[in-house]
Amino acid sequence: MQIIQSIAAWAAQQPAWIDDAVRRLVAGGLTPQDFQELSALAKAEHGLPGPKGRVAVRLDPKTLPAAAQDGVDVSLAAVRSPQNLNAIDPNQALTFQATGLTIVYGHNGAGKSGYRRMRDTWELLIEEHLFAGTVKRFRRAIETSKLRYVSVDDAEASAVYNGMTRCSNFTHEGGAEAPPALPEPSEFISDVEALATSLQTIENNKKATEKRRVEAGQATST
Repeated sequence: MQIIQSIAAWAAQQPAWIDDAVRRLVAGGLTPQDFQELSALAKAEHGLPGPKGRVAVRLDPKTLPAAAQDGVDVSLAAVRSPQNLNAIDPNQALTFQATGLTIVYGHNGAGKSGYRRMRDTWELLIEEHLFAGTVKRFRRAIETSKLRYVSVDDAEASAVYNGMTRCSNFTHEGGAEAPPALPEPSEFISDVEALATSLQTIENNKKATEKRRVEAGQATST
């Protein structure tokens, strides 16, 4: 299987809006309008439909470019003009050796800090999901009506504490002490999966909490 077919097979297993994004990329790239439409499709996937009622269009394998010849290797030779790639300057370029090993390194903040963004995501999870948007930073109003969704159990509290602590350990927020060695890629992936699992658990518990309180007459249904 060629790389383009592998990507198409992967996209077919993803939510429809991701498959649609791949379809657009294969067709030639993403325009500002594409970003707006994909954003609306992603929101609709999570229960926030847009006023235009957009529907994602999945990639049709028949539209893929002709397969390359068997035995032809595909390799990444360089990265040019990267956009929104960590803190890497879009005017920089990375060239990789055709054979052997190319090592990319940099100082703090040079574009290696995936855990910084993961910590930011944990913080958003707390505001928007665990506390259901009842209280948010930089917003004066407190939406007490959303408390009908909120019920934090020990497992959720522990997951948030552990996730935030692990991210902090890798973002140099522990003072002047030398940070621990960065984890293996498989560990990073496991941490991302733990974050996704916590989000799904919290969303399920929110629905169950609201249902229980509505049935008990402690809240009104939305």
